[in-house]
Amino acid sequence: MQRKYRSIYNQLLTDIKYDQINRELTKRCGVAPTFRIGETPVFLEPELWEKLLSASRQLLDFIADPSFQSKTECSMLPGIKVPNETSHPHMVAMDFGICETADGSIVPQLIEMQGFPTVSAFQYQLLKSYQSTIPEIGHLNPFMEVSEEEYLHLMKSILGKKNTILMDVKPERQNTYIDFKATELMFGVPSVCVSDIHKSGEDLYYKNANGKNQDIDYIFNRVIFDELLQRTDLKLNFSFFEDHNINWISHPNWYFRISKYTMPLMDFDFVPKSYFISDLKEIPKDLEKFILKPLYSFSGQGVNMDVTEADILAVEKKEEWLLQEKVSYAPIIEAPDGKVKFEVRVIALWPDELEKPVIAFNVVRMTKGAMVGVKYNKDKAWVGSSVALLVH
Repeated sequence: MQRKYRSIYNQLLTDIKYDQINRELTKRCGVAPTFRIGETPVFLEPELWEKLLSASRQLLDFIADPSFQSKTECSMLPGIKVPNETSHPHMVAMDFGICETADGSIVPQLIEMQGFPTVSAFQYQLLKSYQSTIPEIGHLNPFMEVSEEEYLHLMKSILGKKNTILMDVKPERQNTYIDFKATELMFGVPSVCVSDIHKSGEDLYYKNANGKNQDIDYIFNRVIFDELLQRTDLKLNFSFFEDHNINWISHPNWYFRISKYTMPLMDFDFVPKSYFISDLKEIPKDLEKFILKPLYSFSGQGVNMDVTEADILAVEKKEEWLLQEKVSYAPIIEAPDGKVKFEVRVIALWPDELEKPVIAFNVVRMTKGAMVGVKYNKDKAWVGSSVALLVH
């Protein structure tokens, strides 16, 4: 970690400045965040930055391999495969826990991957909120294989097509609504509830702000199937599983293909050992080194950090559960009341005109507890959503 900038930033930050960061973010996004914003960006030195880039590139090469789709054909729940799948996802998120090895080296360890959009518009506005409040960090760069201008261009090339909507379940009630509003302000993409979409033949439409029927050509899909399947109260006026005259950003099938399901398929030094419960020939004796995860859940739901043999034996659908080697996050961010752990979500963008995805930006989540995510540690300071900046 970069001690010079950490020391400077910690001296500059006050409660007033922190409130200003939140006010600036609310102004830029049009709504206030419903989750905690971290007091600080994370300052990364080139060595760790390069490790994140190298690991991300290896993962993206694995995904871009022509054999990847055949390897992940069994990743989808029965009966929920959506037609007209695209050849690649438009966004990929890779979550790395930042850990310390026995020799004191700081390394990234993959926690999971998602072939699904993340908070790319909100994250940009959070960066700007930090920089406008603490100008001394205004020259530091969070962009990875691209410049700021190239990042915005890539986002516009994905989202800037005619008649594009952002679709989710009750968007205004989602924790990510601040990102939806930022996406609308930055790229002109309105958010629409999945239950407000109707069909006419093979065409889809919704009623716009003026109450008129508006055609849909592109759907920026933010619907998490796990949530949708739980919402039996929702009446849908179209089916995901029928052909429609629309294009997906990203196609829903990629949510399953690039997911916790992918972990056991990979053999990299930075990927913890992972096993489908159904593939275990015997239960490991050292279960204290593992966690138990359901494949089909989101935001940390159902994760068992203290797994026992009885827990594994009690699993009914063993092909839908994962035993994954524990990763120990290193508490290395220096906060006024101690040290903080964090993970970095690396965001890759893959517009249709590019042969391969581009590593673009990042999201940071800081924690003082066992679980990482903005919904945890609500009673603590110097935790929450943030961004990593490269320091030379």
